[in-house]
Amino acid sequence: MDDASPPIARLKHSITVDRSLLKDVASVLLHSILFLRCFGNTHPRTIDLLGLSFSAIQDAELEAVVQAKAQSISRAAEQHHLGPSLGRQASHPALQTLRVNLAFNERTTIKVWYGSKEADVPFERWSIELSIETGLTERERNKIEAKTRRDLRQFIFKSVTFAQTGRERLPAIKSSDLVCYPWSMSLASAEGPLDDTPSDKTAAIDEGPGRRAGMLSGAMW
Repeated sequence: MDDASPPIARLKHSITVDRSLLKDVASVLLHSILFLRCFGNTHPRTIDLLGLSFSAIQDAELEAVVQAKAQSISRAAEQHHLGPSLGRQASHPALQTLRVNLAFNERTTIKVWYGSKEADVPFERWSIELSIETGLTERERNKIEAKTRRDLRQFIFKSVTFAQTGRERLPAIKSSDLVCYPWSMSLASAEGPLDDTPSDKTAAIDEGPGRRAGMLSGAMW
């Protein structure tokens, strides 16, 4: 392997979401991203949310993985719930920021001090910052939902462009799995703008069932 590795391609996007819709939004985001990195014999389907259609793969095992990870995102938001800030009126929606990081990796040989070893080296990263609000009235929830719809619509176009214009960066396919590259997911409690520095507040994710170890579930990065 050449010591001069190419730069890692990155997509960053921010989405505002009401806490009550967090798991559903997380699910369609994961399905959409994985759909763009599925190159096997697939059976596509669509998932409708907030009047928008999202691409997904019809596969029970992949569905179980996505739902387990979406539940992990929802649970992390509850465990790190910030609640109203000091002096904030109770009628205003509470705000929390949670970053979802996905990495797609190439399984390759790297040099180490004692020789060489197999390792998963990222070639592509997706970073989705979720601004989680809690609407306390129907009017607040409607406003948040409008923001979510706008942000998700932008994500659909942005993700397709990112995936289609970067085909040259994809490593050779070495697996017959639906998601043919090892991938991983981590969460970070990240108040403020996104950056490229791994957060020291990364939350552990429960791994869902995988098809061949590491291919669907992946490890933390």
